[in-house]
Amino acid sequence: MATTIEKKIDRALNILDRWFGFRNVRGHTFYSKSLYPKSTVLDLGANLGAFSQHIASKYKCNTYLVEASPALFAQINETALVHKYNYAITGKDGFVTFYESSRIDAGNIVAPNSKSTGNTFEVKARSIASLIAEIGLETIDLLKIDIEGAEIELFDNIGDEDLKHFKQITIEFHDSVTIPNVSPKDVNRVIKKLHSMGFYGIAMGKKNFDWLFWNTKEIRLPSLAKFYLSVRKQLTKSTT
Repeated sequence: MATTIEKKIDRALNILDRWFGFRNVRGHTFYSKSLYPKSTVLDLGANLGAFSQHIASKYKCNTYLVEASPALFAQINETALVHKYNYAITGKDGFVTFYESSRIDAGNIVAPNSKSTGNTFEVKARSIASLIAEIGLETIDLLKIDIEGAEIELFDNIGDEDLKHFKQITIEFHDSVTIPNVSPKDVNRVIKKLHSMGFYGIAMGKKNFDWLFWNTKEIRLPSLAKFYLSVRKQLTKSTT
């Protein structure tokens, strides 16, 4: 359990995050000062759509939600700014097996987990390049990824040209949960790939659950914000 000091640090960081423009919605942190009306958000692993619906409501962004679970997808409400697609995101187009979980938000396309019901579905799969082409997107101001372990295959197959579409990326990695074939080594490989493509990344939460990356050519953080993040990184390390 968190100590009193750790709780105080977390509260202080939450206040400072907001002051510098970093917002956390449904466990995903992004740099809000780069979002404007008509910005484009791509939400992979949308669940019930709460993340994108908040973004669309607050920032008036165009949001494109992708959800593999048939049960979750059916409950997502579309609006003029919220558009939904029933796909699994993988390394290539085709069909994949979706493993249902007793926790509606924990189904995945990697392998059955400890809460699997035993039910499976075949769902359409799209590579991220194919999805971007289908929707007709040029620049994505914010990419959110929470796809229950499939993030590793996504990044192992994504091309350098595809990464240039994104200004910032918020990712939940799944090396800390009981889904097979996701390891800290896999996560480190993805992080190194993003760094090599000009993205700066920082863990905004514990256990790799909330990573924020931004394209340094597209988003230029103020010097004070950069300094804050460097201090924040050290404080977070000291409490883990």
